[in-house]
Amino acid sequence: MSPAGVHLELGIAWCSFFKRRGLLAPIRYPALKQAYRAPSLFTGVMREAGATVRHIACDDALDVATYDGTTARHDDEVDLLYVMTHGESTATSYRSLWNTIDWAPGNTGLGGQRLVVTVFDTCNLIDTSSHPQWTRVWQSPALGASLRILLGFDGVATVDRGSTIRGRAFAELVCQGVPFADAWIRAVHNTSAYQSQRMDQAVAIGLGDSVADATNVLATASIHQMPGSRTGKGNALSFAIVR
Repeated sequence: MSPAGVHLELGIAWCSFFKRRGLLAPIRYPALKQAYRAPSLFTGVMREAGATVRHIACDDALDVATYDGTTARHDDEVDLLYVMTHGESTATSYRSLWNTIDWAPGNTGLGGQRLVVTVFDTCNLIDTSSHPQWTRVWQSPALGASLRILLGFDGVATVDRGSTIRGRAFAELVCQGVPFADAWIRAVHNTSAYQSQRMDQAVAIGLGDSVADATNVLATASIHQMPGSRTGKGNALSFAIVR
C-alpha cells in the first residue's frame, strides 16, 4: 500500500487516571498507566498510511458533552473512533468510564451520518458470562445508521506494555486491507498472553438490517470497502458476532 493509501478520519481517546467517589473507587477503577499505548501505536501507523486524525483527547480533557450531543458529536465527525479506558456492562447497557463520568453510548447515541467503526478497547463491550443475552446491551435506537462495526472484548481486557501492542498490530492489518473485524481479532490474539485464562477475548459485532447484512459487513468491511449506512427500515437492528 502506498503511504497515502488510507483515506479515513480518526477520533482517538483514552483515559489513564480516574477521579471516582467512594472508598472502593481506587480498587474498582485503578489507574491505567499504559492506556495511551494502544491508541497511540494505532494512530502512528494509520497516519503514516495517510489517515487523518481529527480528534485526540485524554484523561481530564475527555469531555462527555462533546460526544453525547450536549455540545458536539465528535464521534460522528470521524469514520473510525478508538477509545481505551475502563468499561462496564450490565444486562441492558455498556458504559465507557472516563476520568470523572461515564459515557453510555447506547443511551446517548453513537454515530449517525458518518461513524462506521468504533473500537472500545475496554473491558466488557459485552459480558456473555454474566449477561448471555448480549444483544440487549446494544439493542438501541440511539445507534446511528452509519455505525456498522463494534470492536472490543467479551469480558476482561488487559492493559499492559505487551498487550497494548495490539493497537499497532490492528493498524498494520487494517492498512494491508484486512477487514476490520478480522484485523481486530487477529491483532488481539497475536499480542495477548492471557487468552487461556479467559482474558482478552476479542469480539467484533456487526450491525445490519438483517443477520445476513451484519454478517456480510463483518466479512467484507475494510479500508477498501467501507459499508454504507443501514436503511433502518422498520427500525430493525440485527447483529452478527465473530471471535
